[in-house]
Amino acid sequence: MLDQMSATSSSNRARVNMVFDQDADMDVAYREVRDRIARVRGDLPDDVKQINIQKHSADNIALAFYGVSWPEGLDNPRDIIDRHLMRRLERIEGVGMVNAWGQADREIRIEVDRELAEAANLNIFEIAQKLSASHFNLASGSLEEREGTYLLRSMAEYRSTAELENVVVGPNDLRLDDVADVVYEFPKQERFDRYNGRESMAIFVIKESQANTVEVSERVKAEVAEAIKDPALAPFEIMLIFIQGNTIVTGLEQVVDSGLQGGILAVFVLL
Repeated sequence: MLDQMSATSSSNRARVNMVFDQDADMDVAYREVRDRIARVRGDLPDDVKQINIQKHSADNIALAFYGVSWPEGLDNPRDIIDRHLMRRLERIEGVGMVNAWGQADREIRIEVDRELAEAANLNIFEIAQKLSASHFNLASGSLEEREGTYLLRSMAEYRSTAELENVVVGPNDLRLDDVADVVYEFPKQERFDRYNGRESMAIFVIKESQANTVEVSERVKAEVAEAIKDPALAPFEIMLIFIQGNTIVTGLEQVVDSGLQGGILAVFVLL
């Protein structure tokens, strides 16, 4: 099923590209790749922060582009868009990836007080090990049932900064907030995106290589129309910039119209 695999790396990231056979079931391939990565996650270097898995056809451009804008000062717009729009689009049959350009995500930053850590005989490496040991998402085998095979996962993830602050990182129940400050905020902003004077971002959707472009386009338009009804998205303006299905349908309609006009003209010429 796997045809080719290549990898590139730089000082702060690495990328692995996998090319599958044309007739491969990409849903199954995606689950198997995710399962294999989860199995080896504990063996990776401690400074590996995040692993993203994306599936799409390199031959296809984005299926759809949407522009999203909101009034100045709205609290946490990226999180709202992610929960109430992007996740809905990701669940659509035939959609391979949904991503965004513009507004940055919030990030958790742990600022260790060096003097306090040294007084407790701790170093940053030991603190990182303690945090990794209490935060994991690992594959745990599979379960065979009549309906099919279910993949099992063991999950222990932080759900708030308070949980993170209460992690024991040293002797005598020394907790993280005793030696460090945990900050959950946006990174320093280095770019600004505006549309008609309002803050904005762009969302793009890429379909799976085997999916029908027109069908997926219609599902995306229907899902966006339904999502707009959500009160949480009331402050946002969501604008369709481009959708590939419309272009295909318009092209086919023009071909049909040209064919009809040519047929009518041919009849007149014969008469």
